[in-house]
Amino acid sequence: MVMKLKDLAAELGLSQTTVSRALNGFPEVNEATRQRVSEAARRLGYRANVSARRLATGRSGAIGVTLPLQRSQHFGPHTSEFLSGISERMAQHDIDIVVTPIDADDEVPVFRRLVASKRVDALVLSAPTPNDERIAALTELGMPFLLHGRADNVKIPHAWLDIDNEGAFRRPTSHLLDLGHTPIAMINGPEDQTFAIHRLRGFRSALEARGITPDPQLIGGGRFTDENGFRLAQAFLERRPRPTACLAGEMMAALGGFRAIRLAGLELGK
Repeated sequence: MVMKLKDLAAELGLSQTTVSRALNGFPEVNEATRQRVSEAARRLGYRANVSARRLATGRSGAIGVTLPLQRSQHFGPHTSEFLSGISERMAQHDIDIVVTPIDADDEVPVFRRLVASKRVDALVLSAPTPNDERIAALTELGMPFLLHGRADNVKIPHAWLDIDNEGAFRRPTSHLLDLGHTPIAMINGPEDQTFAIHRLRGFRSALEARGITPDPQLIGGGRFTDENGFRLAQAFLERRPRPTACLAGEMMAALGGFRAIRLAGLELGK
C-alpha cells in the first residue's frame, strides 16, 4: 500500500499542511519538526507526489546541466564522472537532473526557454571561459546557476566551484624536473577555456622557476580525445631533442599519447 500524505500526517499526529511544509523546506516549520517529519517519511517509505510538490513550492524539483557541444569532451570519462557526481548528490535530496546538450552559439535562447518553461530551478554551467557571457545572460534572466570552473574576468557576483588547476600542473612539472626530465611536453585542453589557461600558467611557471624557457612546439591543446592526444604526442616525438616526459590533462588524451609512444617503439618509464 502506498503511503499518502494524510497517512504520514496521521502517524505523526500533525496536520497535512505542517507535514507538507516540513517536507518542502518552508521556513515557518522549526528544525526539530522538520527532522521528525523527514525521518518518519524515510522510515515509512513516503514519497511526495511530484506534481503536488510543484504546486506547493512553485519549484520544479530539478536542476539543469548544460553541456555546450563545441566545448564538451565528447561525453568522455570526465563528463560521465561529472554527471555521476551531481546525480548522486541530487538524488540524496530527491532532486532530478535535466541534461541539455546545446550549441554554444545558441545558449542564450535555450536559457530563455528553460526559464519560461520552469522545467528547472537552477543550472550548472560547464567549460567556462575568462569572459563567459552566459553569466550576464543568466543573471539578467534571474535564473540561479553554479559555474563549474571560473570566469576570471567577469565582475558580476556569481557562484562557482573549481580546483587549483594552476597548482595541479605546476607541482607535477616541478616533480618531473626534480627527476631530471627535460624537455617536458604538455597536452592541454582548449586554449580559450579558463582551466586550460590556468594549467598552462602552472606549467610555464614551474619551468621558468628553473630558468627553462617553455618551448611552444612542446605545448598542444584541443579537445580531450584519444585522437588528439595521439596526434600531439606524435608531433612532440618528432622534435629533437625528444621530450623525456609529457603531462596530459585528461585520461583519453593520455591514452592517445600512450599509443603514439608505443608506435614510436618506446616504452613508458624507460
